[in-house]
Amino acid sequence: MATTSAFQRVVNAKKETQPISIKYTCQRVCYVVPTKVSVEPAYWDKKNGVVKTSHPEAAAHNATISTICTELLLVSAELTRQGIEPSAAAVREAHKVWSEQGIKETPDEPVVSAAPIALSFLYYLDLFIQSKNGGYSYHQIKHRNRKLRAEDRTKKIAPTGGVFGANTMKTYYSLYRIMEEFQAHEKRTLVLVDFDRSMMVRFQAFLVGPKNYLNASVCKVIKSLKRVLNQLADDDVMPHTKYKRFILSDKKKTTAKTVIALSKAELEALW
Repeated sequence: MATTSAFQRVVNAKKETQPISIKYTCQRVCYVVPTKVSVEPAYWDKKNGVVKTSHPEAAAHNATISTICTELLLVSAELTRQGIEPSAAAVREAHKVWSEQGIKETPDEPVVSAAPIALSFLYYLDLFIQSKNGGYSYHQIKHRNRKLRAEDRTKKIAPTGGVFGANTMKTYYSLYRIMEEFQAHEKRTLVLVDFDRSMMVRFQAFLVGPKNYLNASVCKVIKSLKRVLNQLADDDVMPHTKYKRFILSDKKKTTAKTVIALSKAELEALW
């Protein structure tokens, strides 16, 4: 069962006020959401998870805390209605999309939205990475590699033993990082329905322009993206009613030019 709770984080002990955050917990995995509310520790009721009434802005702060808790529970309920497990990762990505799409609540129905809450593409990309990487997510691998490098930078990091090899997985790790940067460039969270022809054109322009990738690197990134989208189409996850699969070529292209050698007699015949 999913739960939410408010707590005060001690970010800087030298400051008089400390920020308040909301923790969404499902199956012992947490997702922390900042509230942009900061109060003095003396005004924080740790037991009840609210700002004490003695604070001059207690009503406004507690309303903000309550609103965010309600948002997370609404997102969790909507994901459950769609048949998606409301895990911390799923709620995290859906909550990002919710901030852009919005959810309306009425007395008759707990959750009413113009369209079902869409999970971000990065959520599905992370699931793809886990399925090919022995169950390890992108952030788990990132955290593990940082920890191992901090201990000994000369030690070689062992592969996770998934379906794909270590070099292939590095390609999808790079794709995840590039898609994060592309979302920041687009200033919005990408969902599956956004992946149409115009978006792919903008993504290619992003790789060539701001990323300054060479043509070979652009082709490699787009091919990895196409493979993920094709897998999602096979799993019936793509929301497009007429989704056209990308055709991937397994043949390795080379830039080497064919050399035609002529014999002495053939050369003399040209003169």
